[in-house]
Amino acid sequence: MSRHSKVAYGSEAAARTAMAENGGDLGSFEQALLASYTDMSQDVAMIRRSREERRQRAARPQG
Repeated sequence: MSRHSKVAYGSEAAARTAMAENGGDLGSFEQALLASYTDMSQDVAMIRRSREERRQRAARPQG
């Protein structure tokens, strides 16, 4: 799961109907793949920052 939804539809008409109802952009498979990898990179960076913050909080003396 990422911040940006990427959905495949069986036909262009179905995709356009969903786009009219929900917004978004039409794209090719290659564009969706690029967006997926870009989002994945950003998500991994966010997860690493979050984990490091938790480690730092856990290392602080309780008191």
